[in-house]
Order: sequence, then C-alpha cells, then structure tokens
Amino acid sequence: MLLVGVGVAAAQQTTAIEAVQYYVLYILESAGVEDKGTAFMYLLGLGLLKVVVIVLAGRLFDHPKVGRRPLLLASNAGIALALVILAINFSMGEPSVGWAVLALALFVCFFSLGMGPGCWLIASEVFSTQIRARAMSLATFTNRGCAVIIGSTFLTLRSALGDSGFFMLFVVLVMGNIAFIYRYVPETKGRTLEDMLRYFDEVTANESVRVVRSNSDGDGDGLVLVAHDSQSNPLQLTSGSAKDSESNGRREEARRQEGTTTSTIGDEGGCGVAVSGGGNFDDDGGMSDVALDA
Repeated sequence: MLLVGVGVAAAQQTTAIEAVQYYVLYILESAGVEDKGTAFMYLLGLGLLKVVVIVLAGRLFDHPKVGRRPLLLASNAGIALALVILAINFSMGEPSVGWAVLALALFVCFFSLGMGPGCWLIASEVFSTQIRARAMSLATFTNRGCAVIIGSTFLTLRSALGDSGFFMLFVVLVMGNIAFIYRYVPETKGRTLEDMLRYFDEVTANESVRVVRSNSDGDGDGLVLVAHDSQSNPLQLTSGSAKDSESNGRREEARRQEGTTTSTIGDEGGCGVAVSGGGNFDDDGGMSDVALDA
C-alpha cells in the first residue's frame, strides 16, 4: 500500500517535470529562441495547454472505458517520447525551434493527462483511513523532496551529461516508471477502500486483515473483516449499514453490564464499525465469541 502510494508520488517527479517547468525558458533559448517576448508567448501557450488537458484528464479518469492505470501508463509513454524528441533535437548541431516547442507541448500534454493529477488521485484511493494522514504526508514529502533534488541539479547534470544526455537520463527513469506502474499499481476506479484493503491483503499474503464474509443482500451486515491488535489477538470488524441508534445503545449498555469494552466508529445513524473486546478465543487462535455490531 505504501509502496504504491509513495512510489507513484516519487514517479511523478522522475518525469523531469520540475526541471522542464523551471528551465523551460532556458531550454527554448538553447533551442534558438532568442527573443524574450517570443519565449514568453511559448510559455503562456504551454500553460494554457496544460490547463485544458487537466480538465480533459478529469473526465477520462472516471470514464468507463479508461480509468487511472491506463492513463498513467499512456502518460509516461508520451513523456518518454517527448524527452526522446528533445534529446535527438539537441544532439543536432543546430537544434530546431519547431521540434523543441513540439516536444515541450507533448511533454506538458502527456504529463497533465496522467502523472500530474493521477499521482494524488491514486494515493488518496489506496491508503486506508487508519494510515491515510501519515501516509499522505510521507507521499507529499517524498514528492517534494524529489522535486528539490531534480530541480536543483538540472544545471549540474546538464553540464556533466549535455542536453541530450540529460533528457536521455530521464527517458530511462520514465521507462522505470512504466515498469513500476505496470507491476505494482492497481486500477482503483470504482473500488471502495474495503476493496483496496482486500486487494493488498491478497497480493501481499497478509494475514493481519482477512475477509471472512461479504454480505450484499441488503440486510445491513456488509463486509466483514478480521484484523489483529498489537498483541496479535483477533478482532472482528464489520463495515456496513448500522442498525438504528436505539438498538445500538441497548446492546452497548448490555455489554457494559457484562464487563466488556465496545468502541463504535461512525456517524450517528449511519455507517459504523463496532469492535468489542472481552470475547473468548479457541485454542487454535480462532474467535469463538466476540461481540460485534455494525
């Protein structure tokens, strides 16, 4: 889960977006654009193009025939193509202004189509509520840390590798992004947090969270999970529609009289999760009597 969310956040920056954004005027000047007014017009056009493509991406991310994962893969493939064009253009004796502008336009379009907004969308959809705040903080820190490193080393890397070498370096990194997304990043469109929790449980063979029953017949029980506390004791968690508040209150009062401890999470009268301690456990580690309500 952390690998996917934090990895996509880092992958956004290994597309060289910070270097291109910060030094786009320098790149245009190196390609032969000498007039500052012309360079700023190109810069303005690239900015407007980015906004338009982001609006388009917002619709495509939820399109029934597209989704998050295909857009991320297509985005990285397009970015790699744009960087290859830039590398080839700068390897010539006299770089072409037209090819440089075309490559920058392709770069901006493909970045805004997937890796730009998709990075944060994927992270918000894979992190469970228990770790979301800390995990998103880690993803943001990783993203901005990579941005600082790449942005601050552009001139040094360009001096060491040359313009073509610099862009080809990031072509290699973007190809790594494609391999990472293809191997590890799941499709999250239309999937609930419970679905993603079950997915990561299956792919990691993690026994700390296990689906034991799924009920969708409308009786309000919902999805049933088994987790373990810090002492490896099993606790049963049920996510679904809660019974009426009065009924929940009677059950909690009965448990307090029996000496058990119940914690209920959820809005009043809405969806909730109740975890009850004080249950009995079988010799084989199973759970024979754990109070539970949802």
